Amino acid sequence: MTNLLLKIFVKDYQNTENQAVREKYGVFSSILGIVLNLILFVLKFVLGIVMNSVAVTADAFNNLTDCASSLLSFLGFKIANRPADKKHPFGYGRTDEIISLIIAGSILLLGYEFIRTSITNILVPVHITYSFLLIALLAVGSLVKVWLFIFNRKLGKAINSATLKAISIDSLNDAIITGVTFISIAFTAFSGIIIDGFVGVFVALMLIRSGYNIAKDNLNAILGNPVDKEKADQIKEIVSSFDGIVGVHDLIIHSYGHGRNFATIHAEVANDTLFHEAHILRETAEKAVLEQLNIYLTVALDLSEVNNQALNQLKERITSFLAKAYPTTNAHDFRITNSEDSRNFAFELEVPHDFTQNEQARLVTSLEAIVTATDESYNCIVNLEYGYIEQA
Repeated sequence: MTNLLLKIFVKDYQNTENQAVREKYGVFSSILGIVLNLILFVLKFVLGIVMNSVAVTADAFNNLTDCASSLLSFLGFKIANRPADKKHPFGYGRTDEIISLIIAGSILLLGYEFIRTSITNILVPVHITYSFLLIALLAVGSLVKVWLFIFNRKLGKAINSATLKAISIDSLNDAIITGVTFISIAFTAFSGIIIDGFVGVFVALMLIRSGYNIAKDNLNAILGNPVDKEKADQIKEIVSSFDGIVGVHDLIIHSYGHGRNFATIHAEVANDTLFHEAHILRETAEKAVLEQLNIYLTVALDLSEVNNQALNQLKERITSFLAKAYPTTNAHDFRITNSEDSRNFAFELEVPHDFTQNEQARLVTSLEAIVTATDESYNCIVNLEYGYIEQA
């Protein structure tokens, strides 16, 4: 059904890389969400007042919040699709995360307010009037929310939208909330025990949990998540595929929304490579990544002594040891420097963020032992650094 609706309302719906198509996805989802949630709010609010049920009323206002979320989503997609300008050269793509944060804030506020109302209802229980109409409405409302969850999740994955993913999670929570409300009403009808206030607290806690998770995910995106490993491997594979590049490291990606990804990477070339050849190699690699992955890449070239036998011998021993004992690390930029007083074997070592100081010290000691065992005249220099790629 989702594909049928997209085919009817979104022209060229399969071209999800196109910004105009992405905007139409968001606008269509938003309008549909506003209409359905507004209908559910009116029906639930009226019945909640008639029945004196705080749980039903809370569920109704939750649908009203969803209307506001869909409206924000609509505005967000319109703003995010605006082209870059002199004040915002990276575009407006991060509007997606900002709108999701606003949605999360509204959910948290609503949850807080209904905790207060529900506690009052627990202390002073209110008689609830039941009807088959209410039961039918709750069942239909729960089914509608399940469908909206599936619908928005599919759209969110198709265009990789944080806003639609947040709305889909909210819809799933709404379906659970409505189902629990239905169970509480049925329980009270058959047992005579009023648990409406307790269910209202549960509904409120579900809202707070949902708002927290949405806020956490999008705050992390704004602060800067690690580079997706699959995407990192793709970039490294493309850059490494060109003859003349003998190694890559220090990949960093900054995302400013879909289609607005900027990256830097260090590529090692032989130290006897001619300048103009290295320049052409760099430009070719950058162009290939842009064409294949739509990522604007800047390649920094590092010179490597590929024909130094002593260096290659030590490099092989270090990398073999790390591959077996510390597979989450990455060593690069191996070099030998000689001075009047010493001979230095140096390299950079990328370690995970959760490596403790003691672990780092033990690792460095082990590496120094490998170097001195090969040639005790070497002074081993290990420069530790943290990476930007997510750990498998």
